[in-house]
Amino acid sequence: MGMRVILCVVFSVALPFSTYAVCNAPQPRMVCAEYFKEEATVIAKLIRITHHAPKDTHDYYVYELRVQKKIKGQIPSVFEIWEENSSGRAGFEWRKDESYLLFLSYSKDEHAWLLDGCGNSAPLKEAGRTLAAIERMQKASHGGVIQVVVADGIPGTTVVATSREKSYRGRVNSERECRIRVPEGHYKVSISEPGWSFSTDFFSYEKPEDVEIRNGSCAQIQLEASNKRK
Repeated sequence: MGMRVILCVVFSVALPFSTYAVCNAPQPRMVCAEYFKEEATVIAKLIRITHHAPKDTHDYYVYELRVQKKIKGQIPSVFEIWEENSSGRAGFEWRKDESYLLFLSYSKDEHAWLLDGCGNSAPLKEAGRTLAAIERMQKASHGGVIQVVVADGIPGTTVVATSREKSYRGRVNSERECRIRVPEGHYKVSISEPGWSFSTDFFSYEKPEDVEIRNGSCAQIQLEASNKRK
């Protein structure tokens, strides 16, 4: 699983060994982005926890779960999640016989499924709003949203999302964020400001040169700004 930079702090009184998770950017993770990015979304019950402690690397856990409801994607009725015992783990405590809402992608390296520890996976009892958001997305028919966050950028800077048919524009606000609503399609996102240069944050969820939007979906991009005059 790829390394992640510390970009946010996720507090959890349930975790016995740490109070933060290492996150990709930007945060918080939007449900409409994670749902379409990950391979499968399920409700599943945890039936077994196995701890592994190799001598030459981090220890890790394997969680065996049984699907109770498939919301999206193809996944076996009984499957395993691999999770390293590090800052990238889930921001909740795993409990045997508890049910979870999970956003998952398969790792060939680990021969198991992975989740984003800073995403929207959660115990089912805490997932009511997320499930409602998924239901709204499944009914959407008018494109989606591209979110661009510019670290140390200038409010008022114009962001352009361009498809083969048309360009759509938005401006960075005082929170260093721009959201552009666009129709379904493929987009290239660009940004320019005299005296400034912009680059994609290495840990950005999406790359601005290749953004796919489907009805109900979102894309999240993190950019870095540099003042050329300094």
